[in-house]
Amino acid sequence: MSGRLSSLRARLAKIDAKLIDVARQELLANCNCKFGGLTFAHDPEKFEAEMNTPCPVHGFRDLGSVRHVVIVGKHGEPIDTTSNSRLGQLIKDYEIRRARCQDDLRVLELKDDLEES
Repeated sequence: MSGRLSSLRARLAKIDAKLIDVARQELLANCNCKFGGLTFAHDPEKFEAEMNTPCPVHGFRDLGSVRHVVIVGKHGEPIDTTSNSRLGQLIKDYEIRRARCQDDLRVLELKDDLEES
């Protein structure tokens, strides 16, 4: 009888793990993050809107590596220095928020690890 019970428990554990995996995959299908990707930022208003759009899965939306694109004139001078400086500040703000969120995730993972052990 104990052999059947342990076999049943093992099968239930497998089914439970599969259900958790399916639920995780469905949840991740809604993710709009760009993990490992690139975001080219050249317009402050568009970048601000993009950085303030939350991810429905993670809350904070990861935009991957952000590249500040500067549009220059014929002689290599920036065309719009006001927009460039505002965009530079927005990118710095985003990177600070991103670092905070990554730190928060590490703390949550540590808590989960401690609770499991």
